[in-house]
Amino acid sequence: MNHCKARWRTDFNLRRLMNMLILKSRGVVIVSYPRSGRTWLLAMLHALSIDPRFSHGGVKNTHLDSPDTVCQDIPDYLENRILLILRDPRDSIVSHHQHYLRKKKWEGDLPSFMRDPIWGFERLLAFNLGWLQAGNRFKDFTTVRYEDLRRNTEIELKRIVSFLGCKISGPQALSKVVAEHAFEQMKQRERSGELHARYGKLYSPFGSENDNEMVVRRGVIGSHVEEMTAADREFCEEMLKRYNYHVIVDQLAGRGNVLAA
Repeated sequence: MNHCKARWRTDFNLRRLMNMLILKSRGVVIVSYPRSGRTWLLAMLHALSIDPRFSHGGVKNTHLDSPDTVCQDIPDYLENRILLILRDPRDSIVSHHQHYLRKKKWEGDLPSFMRDPIWGFERLLAFNLGWLQAGNRFKDFTTVRYEDLRRNTEIELKRIVSFLGCKISGPQALSKVVAEHAFEQMKQRERSGELHARYGKLYSPFGSENDNEMVVRRGVIGSHVEEMTAADREFCEEMLKRYNYHVIVDQLAGRGNVLAA
């Protein structure tokens, strides 16, 4: 299913058509590692009549790539304008593990998932850093941190819309969309089946009282602290230091260190 086309056909209006043409002419792609918050951003942008192309940068195209090869698809995007979504990788890996359990693509526990050479934490770090370090090779490039988007949703969403070059009906529309897509609102909309009806398999088709069975799971910044063992947190910290992750992200994303526990 082509979700971009499906979204475009939903709630069709002239502004959506105009924005579709703008996005196509500008060659904008929003890139993220899985479970970095893109479904929430997708829903907010769609409500603003903006349906950009989202991509995981080839991560899901093969089950064989390692940290050394996870960014091998970057050359395919060099003619695009890229917006990279970054999220604390410790929160992302926990969410990714729960997602794979829900989809029955993984049967093991979180510690084994984190340390897996194909799906694990090191691969996630290599992906984020590889795209960041390639930033000056693209036609245009910027980043948004999930944590900033959660804390300052309206400000960050306005900045994203500006980068996309799209048109909205005014600041009142932006405020309304942010209010309608607050986290608890999104959870209720997924539980009711509304999000699945609108966006298909991006959201679960039935409500559940168990957060781990839903796409809108917890949305808590720093939730990994509660869900990892001390050994898991130490493993992540060692890997972050090995990759010099905090320093490189702060230098290249330039929006302050939101990763410190």
